[in-house]
Amino acid sequence: MRNVKREMEHKLTKLFLILSLALHFTLYTLHEVRASFEDIEVGPRATAMGGAFISQADDASGLFYNPAGLVGLKRPEIFSAYEKMYWGLSDESSLGRQLVVLGAPLRIKGRDWGSIGIGWHALSATDLYTERTLIMGYGYPIRKDLWLGVNLRQLGVTYKETKYTKVNPVFDQGYGKTGFSLDAGAVYVRKSINVGLSVIGFNEPDMGIKYTNKIPREINAGITFKRKILDWNIGTTMVNGDFRFKTGLETWILRRNIALRGGVNVGSREYRNVAVGLGYRDDWYQIDYSLNYPVSGISGVWGSHQVSLTFRWG
Repeated sequence: MRNVKREMEHKLTKLFLILSLALHFTLYTLHEVRASFEDIEVGPRATAMGGAFISQADDASGLFYNPAGLVGLKRPEIFSAYEKMYWGLSDESSLGRQLVVLGAPLRIKGRDWGSIGIGWHALSATDLYTERTLIMGYGYPIRKDLWLGVNLRQLGVTYKETKYTKVNPVFDQGYGKTGFSLDAGAVYVRKSINVGLSVIGFNEPDMGIKYTNKIPREINAGITFKRKILDWNIGTTMVNGDFRFKTGLETWILRRNIALRGGVNVGSREYRNVAVGLGYRDDWYQIDYSLNYPVSGISGVWGSHQVSLTFRWG
């Protein structure tokens, strides 16, 4: 009986991987040039593991990676994070991000109705440009080992009115734009392995103020190998014709109260990042920190620093 279960697990895992790769290459040619809402890792836990969080999206921040991971929430939790991006830019630019997410399982009269998540995310560049995302997600276990999820996002961009933007014809129709985006995801869960797949921005919303600026679909696939004291995550992302490979480790030590994390993120056009992070948790709260350092591209900076605080109850 055990051999039959193990064989079934291998077949289902293989099927998920085949579907993930097929989806990657089927949609490879559908992407357009992207200027807004770039693929940037969200939350210090995921960031410290190189962004390989598609199949292990088991906390509130996973809402931004794979809505199906909401099913992994055991209790209600609120998550808040701040990131100082590319600290030490030579032009003294200030890039920062804020993030707040509320996630909770839905249990009514003893019955499990899945989980919900509501999040807000903002990125600002020296008060000259701001991106905002309001997101609502829902995850449901159609089987004990198969979770599905969907997100609805409201996206917004705003440019500051300056003496330069006043004379730029691009802004004749205003300084901002809003749009809506749809996400979908799935996670296959076993005792020692998770396999995940998500599509972010399925409808490719146009966020251009005067000219077309579609945000292309982001296709993510991942696998998590779960051991007693160590989780190993592997993920891939395909967006705008660019391919990224992500991998990271997480281990909990000292009575599973302290987390050590590390990850690597590499991809097309010499994209290279390394990351490390720490975490501490108690029964009702958790603190996480990550340092993400660009090995290529931007030079002379001290990396991006991110810290978060999570409260759980119930």
